[in-house]
Amino acid sequence: MYYIMSYIDTNKIEKQQIVNFAIQCANVNTGSIPINLQFKPDCVILRQVAYSTAADASIRTFQLTSDLIQDQIMCVFPSQTFAYSPNTHFVMRPGFSSGSVNFQVQNVPALASEGIGTGNGTIADADGDLAIIVEFIKYVK
Repeated sequence: MYYIMSYIDTNKIEKQQIVNFAIQCANVNTGSIPINLQFKPDCVILRQVAYSTAADASIRTFQLTSDLIQDQIMCVFPSQTFAYSPNTHFVMRPGFSSGSVNFQVQNVPALASEGIGTGNGTIADADGDLAIIVEFIKYVK
């Protein structure tokens, strides 16, 4: 986000659009959701994440990834019912304004013997419903 702020006044919003995504994770844990914006956003803000499950499983940690952003990992969350509002800003994938957005719920990479997670997450076996609210922003240039 730092390099966007160097040439864009983030106090002047030209356009914005809020979108709610929902993924039923049972046996899928990945989703391709079509989206059509009327503008090319500069950033996306992760406004809220909610996960609901009836499963009585051991508590694990998941991560949510998306090809919508350059950073890929949008957030981490526990495998139990919860909701939070991170309001995290991400730089958008260059040129995106419409098409399919891919989301994936993954297991957080396993801890190495030194206590540091390494590698990519594997697709999780989450069994619940995930809702994500994001806000797309285009700044005045």
